[in-house]
Amino acid sequence: MDALPVEKRQELHDAHRQRPWQHLTSLGVLLGLIFTAGGLIYTALTWETGQETLRTTQQQQITDRYTKAVEQIGSDKSVEVRIGGLYALERIAKDSPPDAETIRQVVVAFILERDRPITNKGEAKS
Repeated sequence: MDALPVEKRQELHDAHRQRPWQHLTSLGVLLGLIFTAGGLIYTALTWETGQETLRTTQQQQITDRYTKAVEQIGSDKSVEVRIGGLYALERIAKDSPPDAETIRQVVVAFILERDRPITNKGEAKS
């Protein structure tokens, strides 16, 4: 140490004096990074839960719309109500492709049921 010039010895002395603060600063930065990473993980999990809730809500809404549309096409009130039910089923088939085949089958069954030949007494033949 004695071989070093005075300026270098002073720099080393000052560096030793600053080290404890540097360690605290580094520790603070590290804790900040850990806290931020935890926040990001929590946000990702919350977002995923929200997305699952949204999917469940959408499926429930489609089920409710489907049920109401099927009730409408089976209605004896008016032709307009039945046509509205058919349009509602068409919209559901567009909004929910996995349900489209089931909706097609319901519409075909509706048409076949309504298109039975009429007998002399006014009743549909089976």
